[in-house]
Amino acid sequence: MNLVVDASSFTALFLPDENSSLVEHYLQQAEIVAAPKLAIVETAAAFFRRTRKGSLTVSQAKAAADSWKQTIEAGGICFYEDAEVLSEACTTAGHLQQALQDCIYLELARKLRYTLVTGDWLFGKKAVAVYPEIIAI
Repeated sequence: MNLVVDASSFTALFLPDENSSLVEHYLQQAEIVAAPKLAIVETAAAFFRRTRKGSLTVSQAKAAADSWKQTIEAGGICFYEDAEVLSEACTTAGHLQQALQDCIYLELARKLRYTLVTGDWLFGKKAVAVYPEIIAI
């Protein structure tokens, strides 16, 4: 199975929650893991968003970001330019009334014909209307 993984799913790998084991399971099964370059910043931003909410210290967020950077540098994730699917993502965002960032992941999955893994269950429920290959955790 080939996957496009969104930032919410990557975040679960570094800040364990109830979805972490499912995300790990799907990633272990994947032959190819892909994401738009947007995922690099969005994932790191999720760590620091938790500092503003008070659930992480700055040093914990920095440690998670450092681990994420090491994962990126190790390879194994194929990153694609966001602009490759930007036009389609804009159309889909309007159609679904969904955040553009979410639709960039969706359109990359659709373009590559990969399964999208998202930690956003509500988005997954909406997105399946335009692309059925979605695992919403």
